[in-house]
Amino acid sequence: MALHTYGLPERWFCALIFIGFGCSTVVGPENAEEEPTPSVDTYSMDMPTGVQQTTSIDESDAATRTADSQSDADKDKPDASADPNIDNEISILDSCSSDLPNVIYVDAHNIQSQDGLSWQTAYSKIQPAIDTANAIAAKCGRHVAVWVKAGHYYLYEADAPYGVLVREKVHLYGGFTGNESTANDREIKTSPTILDARANETADLRLPHVAVLEDASVLDGVVLTGGYAGGTGLAGMGGALMISNASVQLRNVNFIGNVSALSGGAVVIKDSDVSIENCHFESNFTDGDGGAVHAENATIACTQSTFLDNRAAGYGGAVVAQNTTMTFEKNIFTGNNATGGGAVSAGESTFTATNSLFADNTGFFGGAVYLLNYQILSVLNCTFADNYAQDSGASLLLEIGNETVSSAIVNSIFAGGYPNELALNDYADGDSEISILWNAIEGGYAGEGNIDAAPIFEADSYMLTEGSPCVNAALDEMAPHDDINGKPRTSADMGAYEL
Repeated sequence: MALHTYGLPERWFCALIFIGFGCSTVVGPENAEEEPTPSVDTYSMDMPTGVQQTTSIDESDAATRTADSQSDADKDKPDASADPNIDNEISILDSCSSDLPNVIYVDAHNIQSQDGLSWQTAYSKIQPAIDTANAIAAKCGRHVAVWVKAGHYYLYEADAPYGVLVREKVHLYGGFTGNESTANDREIKTSPTILDARANETADLRLPHVAVLEDASVLDGVVLTGGYAGGTGLAGMGGALMISNASVQLRNVNFIGNVSALSGGAVVIKDSDVSIENCHFESNFTDGDGGAVHAENATIACTQSTFLDNRAAGYGGAVVAQNTTMTFEKNIFTGNNATGGGAVSAGESTFTATNSLFADNTGFFGGAVYLLNYQILSVLNCTFADNYAQDSGASLLLEIGNETVSSAIVNSIFAGGYPNELALNDYADGDSEISILWNAIEGGYAGEGNIDAAPIFEADSYMLTEGSPCVNAALDEMAPHDDINGKPRTSADMGAYEL
């Protein structure tokens, strides 16, 4: 994403050298109609090295592929009819019938007859199962689930633009052992379904996207890894996942060790509405902006997710956004790094953070969050701790070029940052409504209820101790009903954690 200067100081947009970086130029069981209860599960995998891309698609082609076009997508995937074990009877449906299944099964180890109707006759590859589910969904006007057994699925195929295309109204679930009666029975942490953009464990050749999501699709309980988007346009964004012109849900998805050349090391979101719940983004990287996520002209609601050790050479170590409405609730951003906005950087966007932790993030400016020309800023009961900016704004750097903005920072903690916790540069001639109230801000900040005091965290966490001046010091009527861990707030404390 290219952040325009809007007449702001040139220093933010010149080439910078900092920590080796430079500025960027730039559903539950389907049979029961019940969605599974989300649970947080994380996996640890190594960062890809020696990546090499052999195919790329331009932006217009990539956008076309995310539209509802069965024939175009089929051109890029092997013909299922070429496999004598695969039964295509469902895929050529003329009409819907009541006995058509709500679940299609995938087991990489199945070498017997494959129609996807049971674990015993499961497809051995994911895409034929998705295509079968999509055929049922299209004919019957309802969503259909694909259950994928635990295992490591290497997706690379020469000249393919992505690993899997999750089609419209298909809900893809991973983490099954084969003994579950419902999706809620899964133990996805101990039985991971890993979708890998490589051909095998040691291969350098990688796909530009592990997966692409179409409208009304769901991705739940999988690990996306090994993607390398090294092309141009959208083929240079979103090493793990591409979402364009779609409304989708991501639940219990782990994005580990994906890379892009342009933006969005793991995910690119354009002109879309995306719900992100209980997801984990770790060790993703981009040479441009948005180490984990690039969002443009989008709406993102992100809850109970973690962003760990993601890096961007430009803006937004974890997330970069333009013209986007972002809502973060009960999230953790830690160890992320970028030139501007170590965790989050956004231009001309709306940013809301509630009950969230931003810790140990670094940037040349805006160590945790950098917002340029934003419309609305809301920070409520968040904890910003130990963030670092070489220039200014360890926790928050706000630069206002719009005539009117609305800002409210309430009940939050800002501590341990360098060189200053908050930095505000207002270049607009209009009226800016900025309320910074009832916070603990080391170094002090004018405003009702603000205190200049160390929060006194526990030794090994950012939870408060009984002697903390932040205990029972928040404005109760503004506090959310519970904290980042779901603990009820009575007489509310400042920050993300209630004592």
